[in-house]
Amino acid sequence: MNQKSLKNLFRKLKKKRRVLLTIAVFAILTTVYQNCGTKSAPYSNQQSSVGNGWPSSTPYVSPTPYTSITPVPTYTSGITFPTGITTLKSTLSSKCIGLPSGGRGHADNPSVVESDCVAGATNQFWTITSLGSNVFTLNALSKCMTSTGYSNGNPVQNFACDSSTSQQWQAIAVGSGRTIHYEFQSVDSGKCLDVTGGSTANGTLMQQWDCGSTNTHQQFDIAQVRMTSHILYREVSTNGMHMSTANSGEAGWHVEGPLVKLYDYAYDSSMVVLYRCYIGSNGSHFATTDPGCEGMSGAVRDNITLGYVHATQQDGEIPLYRQWYFRNGDFMESTDYLEGDTVGYYSTGTTAYVLPYP
Repeated sequence: MNQKSLKNLFRKLKKKRRVLLTIAVFAILTTVYQNCGTKSAPYSNQQSSVGNGWPSSTPYVSPTPYTSITPVPTYTSGITFPTGITTLKSTLSSKCIGLPSGGRGHADNPSVVESDCVAGATNQFWTITSLGSNVFTLNALSKCMTSTGYSNGNPVQNFACDSSTSQQWQAIAVGSGRTIHYEFQSVDSGKCLDVTGGSTANGTLMQQWDCGSTNTHQQFDIAQVRMTSHILYREVSTNGMHMSTANSGEAGWHVEGPLVKLYDYAYDSSMVVLYRCYIGSNGSHFATTDPGCEGMSGAVRDNITLGYVHATQQDGEIPLYRQWYFRNGDFMESTDYLEGDTVGYYSTGTTAYVLPYP
């Protein structure tokens, strides 16, 4: 074989080698493509399997869909009741829980009863005081609601307050939304305030019984008592004598104007009656909290209750002063300590504390 033939053969071999190399590279790339796929994006929250995403020996499993569950209200913290005077009403009967009417309610150990709600009935007024952690005392007529013993059926009574656990009640809110009622569980016995036999009759006794959240005779509603009041007017006679009255325009008297406002009822145990007394010898009148007219000579009490007042000043109240004119013995009530000073009246002190007008 001559030199020319050898050159031609070499050229052909070189050309075949390039073809074979190209085929080999193509085969390698094809294999890589099949094994790795075309996915280049980051892993997503979808099911993956070999050949369709990143290789994985365990397929991705979607989580169980979230199911919304409405929580059952427990009201284990933050129970608050209205401040001041409240009523405690049975959810079952809508009757008010209170003490026996008359003087019996003021004695130690009267039984707590339910009866028709009566406006201004102080034996149905309760002051609920928080001790923290949803524990409260319930006070009526200056005595505390008390559980007795540890047995079902034992009466709930009112005793002088002594800070014992038998006078402490754990409040439990039951219901939902705007329909919330309250159970009261004795801290001492662990039993609940209960309307005996689930009765709706007046005079039914309150007892303690095992707590049951579905028992409406163990559920109560609390409402704040709206303290109402009326105007006390000052009037003057034709001969210049003064008189205070809740009835504007009494016969023979001229209204000077509204003076103050008095409470309609004794909303708490510190309230007292404001009476009116009359001295026949000179025709004068004066207001006082003493039913004996302060022992003043010749003074008798009118059969009139002007209203209810405080003997000690409370928030929002002002003093009601009494002034006396020595020349004719006239008394007049005033909110200004020096009102009559320039015309010969002298202040005799503070009669009571009242609401301002208007």
